[in-house]
Amino acid sequence: MKKIAAVINRLALLTLLLSTASSFADVENSAIKKLKALGAAIEYKEDHYGNRGIMVSIGSFWKGGDNGLSHLAEVPSLFKLRLGGDITDAGIDHITDIGSIVALDLHLLKLTDAGIAKLGKMHQLERLNLTYTQVTDQGLQKLSTLKNLKWLGLAYTQVSKPAVNRLKRQLHNTKIEGRFKPG
Repeated sequence: MKKIAAVINRLALLTLLLSTASSFADVENSAIKKLKALGAAIEYKEDHYGNRGIMVSIGSFWKGGDNGLSHLAEVPSLFKLRLGGDITDAGIDHITDIGSIVALDLHLLKLTDAGIAKLGKMHQLERLNLTYTQVTDQGLQKLSTLKNLKWLGLAYTQVSKPAVNRLKRQLHNTKIEGRFKPG
């Protein structure tokens, strides 16, 4: 009798787990539909680091503004995010708590040091592209907490060579590329 009760308990637990997994998938699929309706491009990819999952690109067709980015939090398999268009510093608030993002491309955004500073809590980041943003030496130093960063793109920003050298001393394993002001 105890064995039957144990089997029934295990079956109940398995049913609960399957139901939970199914509802997570439903939430993710619903979020993907919302993102697509707002103009996001969705791809299922694998990058050269072996990360697999969903890549979301938000560009000139995006109709969701900063607040539409809140749907990204419902996509647990999101590993790469490209933001473009009219996303501002305020939009960054919607992505900093998404722990699955390892590659973030923000080139051409009109981000200021305030928006860049928010990225400092995204410790899981491995790749960060800030080319053509308005980041300065002050904002750059806020990225010193990103110890998992393997690559940082800083071309055509306002950062100086001395500030980049300071950051390199803090992020030993990060390749930093770009053209820098002499300082």
